Amino acid sequence: MRLRTQVIWSFALKGLGAALALAVSWGVARLYGSLGSGLYAIGQTTVQVIGFVAIIGLDSIMLRTMAREVRVDRRDLARGSVAVAVRVALPTALLMALLLLLLGPRLASAIAEPGAGLVLAIVSPAVVGIVAMRLGSFALRGAERPILSQVLEGPLTSGLAVIMLGGLALAPVLPPVWVLALVYTASMLITAAFGWIAWWRVVRHWPAAVRPPARPMLIAGVPVMISVVTGFGIDWLSIMLTSYFASPQAAGTLRVAAQTLLVTNLVVASFDAILGPRLAANWRMGEKAAIARAMRQTIIGCMAAASPLFILVLGWPELVMGLFGPEFVSGATALQIIAIGNLAALSSGPVGTLLIMSGHERWSIGFSLVGIAVLIGLSIWLVPIHGVTGAAIAVTSTIFARRILASLVVRYVVGIRIWDFGRGQPAGRPPAPPANPPPPTDAD
Repeated sequence: MRLRTQVIWSFALKGLGAALALAVSWGVARLYGSLGSGLYAIGQTTVQVIGFVAIIGLDSIMLRTMAREVRVDRRDLARGSVAVAVRVALPTALLMALLLLLLGPRLASAIAEPGAGLVLAIVSPAVVGIVAMRLGSFALRGAERPILSQVLEGPLTSGLAVIMLGGLALAPVLPPVWVLALVYTASMLITAAFGWIAWWRVVRHWPAAVRPPARPMLIAGVPVMISVVTGFGIDWLSIMLTSYFASPQAAGTLRVAAQTLLVTNLVVASFDAILGPRLAANWRMGEKAAIARAMRQTIIGCMAAASPLFILVLGWPELVMGLFGPEFVSGATALQIIAIGNLAALSSGPVGTLLIMSGHERWSIGFSLVGIAVLIGLSIWLVPIHGVTGAAIAVTSTIFARRILASLVVRYVVGIRIWDFGRGQPAGRPPAPPANPPPPTDAD
C-alpha cells in the first residue's frame, strides 16, 4: 500500500477513533455529570500511567527493531523481538495490576475522594489490557500492517465503550457510577484479545521467532518508558492535582476540555503510525534530508487537518463545552487555553517519535522531568486560586516547556533541521548503519 493511501486510511481511522472517544466523554458527562467524568478520568489516566511503566518502553523499541529487521528481510528476528517484549512486559503488567488493586484505596484517600478507591480496584485488570493492546498494536505496525494497528488504538476500544454506555443509558435505572470502570476495563481487554488474534493471523507463515538478547532492548526501553510515562503522567497529575486542590468536579471539567481536543493528538498519531517505522529506516540509511521532509509534511498535514477544530474551540468555547451539559460551561476558558497548548504541540511535529526512532530517547528524560516540575509547581500555585482555569494554564505551560526543549534537541543533538528553507541539513557525518545483529541466543 502506498504511503499516501496508508496516511489517508490511518487518518480516517484516527478520525473515527477521535469521534468515538469524544462520544465516550459526552456519554459519561451526560449520564453521570462532572463527578462521573472526574472518576472515569482518574481510573483511565491511572491505568495509562501504570501500564506504560509496566511496558518499560518495549513497545517502541520493539517497533524500531522490527522496522530495521523487516527492512533487511530478517523476519525471524523481528518476530523474536515481539516475543522478548511480551515475556518481559506481561508479567510486569500483572504485578502492577495487583499493586493497583491493593493500593488503590490509599491513593483515593490521598485525593480525598473515597469513590475513587472502588473505581481503581475495578480498573486494575485494565493495566494488563492496555499493555497487551499496546504491544499487539505496535507488533502489527512493525509487521507492516499499520491500518490494522490503528483499529486497535482508538476505534475499537472507544466503539465498545460507546456501545456499553448506550446500554447503561437504556437501563430502567441508571447504575452506580463505578460501573464506568467496568466499561473501561471490558473494552480494553476485548481490544487486546482482538489485537493478538490479528497478530497471529498476520505472522503465522513467518519464519520461527529468533529472540534477540533482552538486555539491550531493556536498556533502550527504560529512557523511552520514563519519557512516555512522564508524558502520560502530565494528564494523570493534572487530574489528581486538580481534584486535590479544587474538586473532582473541576477535574472532570478539565478532562472534558482535554478530551474535546483529543482529536488533535489523534491526528498526529494517524501520521505517526506510518511515520515511525520509516523514520527508523531512514535513520539507519543516514537519510537526514528524507527525515526532515517527512517531518515537514507531517506538520503541514496535521495543522491542516486540525485547523477546523481549533477555529471552533477558540471562537465558540462556551458552545462546545455546553454540549456536555450546563455545568461544564465554566470550563470554556480552560478549553481555549488547552487549545493553544495543543496548537503548539502540533506545530512542532512528532519530535518525540523522531528521538526514539533515531536512538536518542535518553534525551527525552530531561525535558520530560522539566515538564513534570513545571506542572506541579504551577498547579500548586494556580489551581487553588483559579480552579480549572489555573489547571489549564499549568498543562499548557508544561506542553510549551517540553516541546521547546525537544525541538532544541532535534536541531542541535540529532542534527535535523526540520525547516531548512533550502539550506540543507547541518554538516556532519550521517549515522552509520548498525552492525550486524548479534547471533541469536535461542528460538521459539
